[in-house]
Amino acid sequence: MVVLSLLTSVAGGAVSKVASLANDQLGLQIVCCFRNELNKLKESSDQIGDMMHDAAHEPEDRKLRARARWMQRIIGVAHDAEDILDEVQYEVDRIVIEETSLDKKILGFFCNNPLVFRLQMARKIHDINTSLENLKTDAASVGLATTMRSNEGAASSRGKVDRKTFSSLEKNVVTHKDAIIVGRDEVLSNIIATLTDSNNQEKVLSVMAIVGFGGLGKTTLAQLVTKQLKEGEMKKYFDPTFWVYVSINFDVDDILHQMVQSCDATRANLSSRDALIESLRENLREKRVFLVLDDVWNEEKEKWDLLKGCLLQLDFAKGSTVIVTTRSGEVASIMETLGRPDLKTLTDDECWSILKDRAFADPNDPIASEREGIGRELAKKCAGLPLAARVLGSLMHSKISQSEWSSILESKIWQLSSNKETSWIMLVLMLSFDNLESPLKQCFAYCSMLKRGSLIERDYLIQLWMGQGLLQPSTEQRKQKMEMEDVGDEYFNTLLKNSLLEDATKGMDAIITKCKMHDLLNDLAIEVSKCHY
Repeated sequence: MVVLSLLTSVAGGAVSKVASLANDQLGLQIVCCFRNELNKLKESSDQIGDMMHDAAHEPEDRKLRARARWMQRIIGVAHDAEDILDEVQYEVDRIVIEETSLDKKILGFFCNNPLVFRLQMARKIHDINTSLENLKTDAASVGLATTMRSNEGAASSRGKVDRKTFSSLEKNVVTHKDAIIVGRDEVLSNIIATLTDSNNQEKVLSVMAIVGFGGLGKTTLAQLVTKQLKEGEMKKYFDPTFWVYVSINFDVDDILHQMVQSCDATRANLSSRDALIESLRENLREKRVFLVLDDVWNEEKEKWDLLKGCLLQLDFAKGSTVIVTTRSGEVASIMETLGRPDLKTLTDDECWSILKDRAFADPNDPIASEREGIGRELAKKCAGLPLAARVLGSLMHSKISQSEWSSILESKIWQLSSNKETSWIMLVLMLSFDNLESPLKQCFAYCSMLKRGSLIERDYLIQLWMGQGLLQPSTEQRKQKMEMEDVGDEYFNTLLKNSLLEDATKGMDAIITKCKMHDLLNDLAIEVSKCHY
């Protein structure tokens, strides 16, 4: 009876602390990386009391000693849960929310709550939930299987939904069609017309800048232009085409080196600028070249003049053109010689088209009016940004019931609202990140370690996750004795399907072998991991 009294006290305290924390408004920030695990702990903690009650009222029999050992295990788990909840509550109490602007709130969402703490808590809570699952499994051996049946039934039902959803995710990662492109036909046609105009074809080197904030679709538009120029009659205008990802570090030699690699991989070891220029001149003399410089941030005119001087030494044919994608109007004004395309935000209807395409297996199937209403309201929150619609649609694909759709629409994250498009896109990305399971959050955060804009080998990334101990098999995966590589495959597919990674290269069997990360998602990964790595 003394043991039972202690157990009741410890477990009761844990349950009350979980309940109070779950309702705490500050919990929105501090538990962002482990809300799902915390909810599971709340459910499991409630079951601790049921287990104690059942064990205490069973008649004493030959299994009494086994039941006592089983109860001692619950005491240990309850103590661990109470310790963790004390740590979380302390962290919640430590935070003082002084920021009033949205940008500070978003930054505080990550920086005021070090990821090292959140990831540690996520793993600890995950381990406790695993221990509780093992206790429930072992309950039958101490004569408590009957009392757990109703709870197990509910859990089993939830598990079936999760497995069905995950199976659907995995299938769609392999077979999902390319994302639809909407609202860009006119601007695409105008760009092609400008580049192929006879006047432009007489210029030595023309530069067009595609300008807009993150997530507007600048890179996608440049990809569409490049694709069209490689097809059919368009081939006659430009040959060859180059794509160089530049980003923050505007390194002239690196840009030239990437062009050399595209022309002749055997000369990838060239290092001096003169050697790079000579190699390119041999390959590109009298050819009409099309070059895309993606995600340029450099606002120093001298650096651009240096690169332009190098390009002019390559003896291109007239009509050669450079397209620059950038968020900065200053960058554009330094580099452009052609008129600037008018890249507008999408309408709410266009955002709904993208969201619907991602959210449903067949977007042409009838959709319940209530769910369509929720979906259209979510589309409005995309602020006309294609990336936001794509990520939000991918998130909704995993939400089966209407109540789950409503919960996303009613998420407290939208309370950090603003008219700034860049802030809106971060809210959507935060929401998608927040809905990941804890181990997936850690794997996403680890991607901040990879070079910005680089192609990521699927198998290599999975091996990195394994090496860092980030892969945590679920109970179902452990039952299936799933290999860690297969767990990593499922993690990779889930991030891909949620548009947190983007497919880049498919193998012969149509399975994604390489991926990349949008620069805004890379920014997000850096923010959530800067205190950890």
